[in-house]
Amino acid sequence: MRAAAAMAADPSGGVVLFGGAGVTGALGDTWRWDGRSWTAMHPSAAPPATPAPLMAADPATRSALLVVRDPNSAAPVSTWSWDGHAWARRPTTAAPPSCAAAMAADPGARRVLLMTGRSCPGVAGGVTWSWDGQAWTALHPAASPPAVDRPALGGGAGRLVLFSPEPDPAHGCSARLTWTWDGATWSAHAPPVSPPSAGAAATDPGGGALLVLTTSGETWRWNGAAWDLGEASAPSQGTSAPTLWSERAPAGCPPARTGAVMVTDEARHQVLLLGGSASPLGQVPLVPGDTWIWDGSTWTQLHPGPAPPARGGAVAAYDPLHSVVVLYGGVGLDDKGAPVAFDATWTWNGSAWKRQAPKAAPPGQRLASMAWDPGGRTVILLTGASPQTAQTWSWDGAEWTRLHPRTTPPFGSLVTAPDLGGLLLASPAGPDGQPSTWSWAGGDWHRLAVAGTPATSGAAIAYEPSAHRVVLVGGDCPAGHCPTDATWTFDGHSWIQLHPSGAPPPRAGATLAADPTRAALILFGGTDFTRLWGDTWVFT
Repeated sequence: MRAAAAMAADPSGGVVLFGGAGVTGALGDTWRWDGRSWTAMHPSAAPPATPAPLMAADPATRSALLVVRDPNSAAPVSTWSWDGHAWARRPTTAAPPSCAAAMAADPGARRVLLMTGRSCPGVAGGVTWSWDGQAWTALHPAASPPAVDRPALGGGAGRLVLFSPEPDPAHGCSARLTWTWDGATWSAHAPPVSPPSAGAAATDPGGGALLVLTTSGETWRWNGAAWDLGEASAPSQGTSAPTLWSERAPAGCPPARTGAVMVTDEARHQVLLLGGSASPLGQVPLVPGDTWIWDGSTWTQLHPGPAPPARGGAVAAYDPLHSVVVLYGGVGLDDKGAPVAFDATWTWNGSAWKRQAPKAAPPGQRLASMAWDPGGRTVILLTGASPQTAQTWSWDGAEWTRLHPRTTPPFGSLVTAPDLGGLLLASPAGPDGQPSTWSWAGGDWHRLAVAGTPATSGAAIAYEPSAHRVVLVGGDCPAGHCPTDATWTFDGHSWIQLHPSGAPPPRAGATLAADPTRAALILFGGTDFTRLWGDTWVFT
């Protein structure tokens, strides 16, 4: 078993493979594929073992070019060529840094281009290097893609194409850019749809298009002007559904964030977004206390008067009885810059925020969930990380009242589902340690006998009115810091994992809400714990 090996066309026919990461560490073996089977090669000399080599066909020498990190060299990397039978080290006076991210042959010239990644120090990242068969040269094009790690790079429609799923901050909300190389400079393209992630890339010998295999197993094709989704791999479990994720590229959008609140403002036919963290780990710094609305096609930042202070992890719910959005809690900073759990309640009427002054209030909590209860016609708040510390409160539009149910569920995500029992809770754990689904009715919490509750925390959840179902997206695995891109639905009887095309990249801490202008849900932001997302997706 190995990962991150390098492969390229073998000059003697077939494919040559080198290195990668194995169970015991870095690998330094060479294999050839002849169309039927793999054969281990035993050249007299070989490059040093490396867990992440880069290899590409070298059109100038008709060999396979390999770049590896080399602890035995004065340079950070060493360059090797494979002629089909033996490895030869190529002496160079200059060499790319060891943070190289991707390498491929330029179909428009007899050379190989290498891109350095985001892990490079300072200005060394995002540099284009050229190999002409004899030497490396750092190029200085008029425009360049931003530095990213492990983009998809390869020939497509006669040009070298680079794609990364990371939005480019310099281009606002045009989201995932595709870059093409014309021999002198890079040009950015913002197609209407793009692959949700980057993976292995290769040129289709049948038509010359660039093929990219995403982390979820989908095959995308770049035809020189646009991406289209080819045949995806069959689902391994669950059911396939005619549902579709599509990314939006509005002219402006909120800054990337995780742990924000987003709720459908039914009276104004808008989606309201507020707060969140500007750290991939969901900590400080916080996003400024900004207020944004989504009208079905565009994000607009509002500038109301007094507004809730910056915070992450707050909860919000729409109160149809009073036609306002109710906001509670979250974690912010006090006057000395120390973290503090807020216990204030705010309402939004479509044009202004108002801080409420109830006689009593729930204690400030770092974990809470809130939603409208259509049966009791109040907003229900569940706080606390465990049944032992959890509290249930109701908000009637003016006052908080603590409730005392006989049963208290573990922490989870509340969602209003009028056709499925009213108010539901999806928890990644239960009293027995298993994921569980609960309903609120008659002043008490009831565990439902349903199968398949997702075991993910920090997932985004919302009710899809047009389909009469609950949708849950992403979240973190029980082990932590391993986000998923899974899409789940609940129809009142069981949870089902869907396999829709073009799902957003894995993330936790995203927000999901019904778009009142169309039969769809809108997803924004989140984190994969190394980077923040600021993208907008629609689920139909």
